[in-house]
Amino acid sequence: MVLEENTLGNDINKILDKIIKILDKLSPELINAVKDLISSIAEFLGLKNKDEKLEDIGLKEEKSDKKSEDFNSKEEYMNYLKDEVKLDSFDKEKLNNESLKEMYVNKGLELGIGAINEKLGTNLSLEDIVKLAKAGVENPKDFITILDTFKEKEVEPKISDAIDKKTTIKEKVEVIGTLKEGVSKIENSKEIWNKLDNMLEDI
Repeated sequence: MVLEENTLGNDINKILDKIIKILDKLSPELINAVKDLISSIAEFLGLKNKDEKLEDIGLKEEKSDKKSEDFNSKEEYMNYLKDEVKLDSFDKEKLNNESLKEMYVNKGLELGIGAINEKLGTNLSLEDIVKLAKAGVENPKDFITILDTFKEKEVEPKISDAIDKKTTIKEKVEVIGTLKEGVSKIENSKEIWNKLDNMLEDI
């Protein structure tokens, strides 16, 4: 049991380290855009309350005596944190420490992305979401419209890998073609696609 908990802890730490490395390369404005997008999607899907921030979710996870593995789904765990775990003034004092706050934000991001993927039946990475946020995707409905297009076409949404030329040519053609089709269905499609197209040219 202890071995399993240690292994789980190591896996979570690796994920958090990866999140930190990704965010460290971004501008403060883009980091905020990514956080806002993930937070708004989670709220739209009923995974968090409107007034809950990502750092609140991360802090609740630390405070809780239950872990994600104790539940049948990530959604159940998020609902438990949302409805059952309350933060008092002592807890919230921790958020005045910027280093601690950053850690809780990253935990909230990890939980949020996992629950969103599970709820939508997708496998998006943080890097994929960064690309969409950088292109100006802000509305949860637009985000879901794009993902639904990938599901309809049965194409893995390897958006970041395709843009960064980390896929085969065939995969890239499939992913970029599906992405373009998905973007064409949303508002500000021309502006958003132009930004994505510029990312493709910049590599």
